[in-house]
Amino acid sequence: MLYRELQGSRALLLAHIPSASLRWAVISQFSTLFVIIWISLGVLLLITLLIVDRLFRGQLALNERMRDLGLVDPLTRLANRRRLQTDFDGLARRLKREQPMSLLLLDIDKFKLINDNWGHSTGDEVLKHLATLCSALVRPQDLMARYGGEEFCVLMPGVATQEASVMAETLRAAVAQSVCLPNPQTMLSTAPSPDVHLTISIGVAEVLRDDCHSLEELVARADRRLYAAKENGRNQVVADDALLVT
Repeated sequence: MLYRELQGSRALLLAHIPSASLRWAVISQFSTLFVIIWISLGVLLLITLLIVDRLFRGQLALNERMRDLGLVDPLTRLANRRRLQTDFDGLARRLKREQPMSLLLLDIDKFKLINDNWGHSTGDEVLKHLATLCSALVRPQDLMARYGGEEFCVLMPGVATQEASVMAETLRAAVAQSVCLPNPQTMLSTAPSPDVHLTISIGVAEVLRDDCHSLEELVARADRRLYAAKENGRNQVVADDALLVT
């Protein structure tokens, strides 16, 4: 009911508003308010989800970078020594006792002369050149790692000495035929040439044949053969103890 006093009169005008219409008017007002609230909540929820998604992706990227720092060599982007150890331990557990596993130990010949004549920046480019070239030639299941300095390892599961020696010779020949073209702006002004020709020496060792039970033993056996390759003229592969220097 709606009451209104008439001007200049004591009479009251009585207007009747149906209760259903009144309820509808109230409901309409509240419905509009609820719609606004729900839309606002939806927008806030969407913004929250976007923020959480960005934070989550950022955390994943950070975790990936932290993982890479622990397992990847920052210069060559190859596996580092820790990753090599981890993979060796896992392969040693999974491979059956009668299955072979070989390791190639590569070293750049006269790398110090490259650093001295072209500069350390060029030396870094030579390391990256070697990493890119050799990692493209090994099998997908092999692991190529930077072991330290100018030394690299290739861990070859399921491969005996003979097959590993063939791969070692493939790598040696490919490196000897390649040419590294370093950035001329970073090399020494006294560099003897605008390009660098390099060679590598390789020692090969096998877990079963050499009776090696740890990565350290395997690397030590390959290192002795690498040393023999160096002493016998460099740019060659040694896969047994017959050429060891005594």
